[in-house]
Amino acid sequence: MSEQGTQKPKMRLGLRLLLIGSLAINLVVVGIVGGAVIGHLKDDGKKRPHDRFGSPYVRALSFEDKRKVGRSIREAYRSAEIDRAAEGRSYARVVDLLRSSPLDQDALQNEVKRQEAHGHERRDVAQRIWIERVVNMTDTERLEYADRLEDTLKRGGRKDKEKRD
Repeated sequence: MSEQGTQKPKMRLGLRLLLIGSLAINLVVVGIVGGAVIGHLKDDGKKRPHDRFGSPYVRALSFEDKRKVGRSIREAYRSAEIDRAAEGRSYARVVDLLRSSPLDQDALQNEVKRQEAHGHERRDVAQRIWIERVVNMTDTERLEYADRLEDTLKRGGRKDKEKRD
């Protein structure tokens, strides 16, 4: 008896490479999308730099100015009826889309674009309020603020300068 009768036919090399490449691309896409969703859904109470307008600009404000600007931004969000709950529902829709099979790429893309538009709207509001505050500073306040901003930028956001050296 020969062994040929018991061996399975081998898959062609080209087809095998195509399947491996397809699997690799799928894993990369799932990793990127999953990481983005998990990063946005993670709620540990900390604000991340991409969640806020101009982090260095805000960090350089005096304590009093941070409170005033923050209060004004919250009031502007309420008066502009920026719906934070709708944003949470949007992320939940993305999670549902990721779990669906087959994945609806168009629906996923539309939902992410909608989230991006809401983010731009929030940043525009925050930017406008920050500019209003800077414009209303006295020359002395603005010079002190510029010094704090420069120091913040040199530190790279760190509170302790020595750790950077």
